[in-house]
Amino acid sequence: MAKSYGTTQPGADRFSYRSADALRECLKKALAALAQEGGSSTHPTRLLVMTEPRSIDANEITDKGYMNQRADLERRAILVKKLYAGGGDVIVA
Repeated sequence: MAKSYGTTQPGADRFSYRSADALRECLKKALAALAQEGGSSTHPTRLLVMTEPRSIDANEITDKGYMNQRADLERRAILVKKLYAGGGDVIVA
């Protein structure tokens, strides 16, 4: 069963956190929980929160609503490099 780490406000469709640090801590706990479920090849070990959502205009989302991984990786190549390089914005379990 999935655990919920955030809180939602009535009528809100997004989680709300008291601070960016609270969000980072929540995501770090979620990564740690996933790590307990299996080997490193079956769960994420680091993440980077994107501030810009995927764009259908940039072909990151198909007409049917699916993610276009190639377009995502090409358009966000700098973020991918940053994710693998690590640093202050990257959250690691």
